[in-house]
Amino acid sequence: MSDHLEIGGTRVYATMDRGNLWCMVRAYDKATFDGIAVAAGLKVFTNHAQAEVLDPETGEVVTPDVGASGPLIPAPGVTITEMGNLVLTPAVINAEGVEITPDVIDGRFHANFWLNADLVAKGNWKQWALTWTANGHAVDPNSQEQGVAFQGIELIDPATVANPRNRML
Repeated sequence: MSDHLEIGGTRVYATMDRGNLWCMVRAYDKATFDGIAVAAGLKVFTNHAQAEVLDPETGEVVTPDVGASGPLIPAPGVTITEMGNLVLTPAVINAEGVEITPDVIDGRFHANFWLNADLVAKGNWKQWALTWTANGHAVDPNSQEQGVAFQGIELIDPATVANPRNRML
């Protein structure tokens, strides 16, 4: 596994792991993550959009245009683990089972995703990775993390996360 990934000399916050691209992200909420994931091609609707069908002779609409709908799922070749909020520091419980100190929670939506080797080879991911890096601003980190925030999503450098919650085995 490579600790740092560069595209054209620019470091991006992603990691190559056995030919797969691994990214860690945080968002304001799940809706923000889903919107950006659809725009980046990481998620698709279960019912794909259908273009209208015209009668070749009359030009009249035989079947109207139907937009994509249904639940969102990972696009082919993409694996997404949605973790939601993370416990940063577990609660302190005394011997009697009474909570002395509550959990410290990061209330942002966390997810990891992987692109398989075929998608990595196509290279479409490079555009959004560079866009995030070039246009993003420094994140509000947990501990020593580094990353960039852009459009409500934080792209986190996996190499700077002390205890990743989810990774390939």
